[in-house]
Amino acid sequence: MAVMLCYAASLGLIAWVGWQANMGVGFFIGILIATGIALYHWTLIRHRDRMQCFAAFRHNNWLGAAVFLGFVLG
Repeated sequence: MAVMLCYAASLGLIAWVGWQANMGVGFFIGILIATGIALYHWTLIRHRDRMQCFAAFRHNNWLGAAVFLGFVLG
C-alpha cells in the first residue's frame, strides 16, 4: 500500500508541475505510460514474493524512462 501511495504522490506531483508548466499532450502521455508501469509493478509486488518484488525493482527504470520521455515529448 505504501509503495503505491508513493507512486501516486510522485506521479501526481510530476503531473501537476507539468500542468503548471503548460507541457503538451506528449508529457501527459508519458505520465500515463508511467502510471501503467506503476500498476504493473503493483501486480508484481502485491503478494510480497521476494523474486517478484526484485523484478519490480529491476523494472523501475522503465517508469523513470516513461517520465523522461514525457518531458522530451512535452
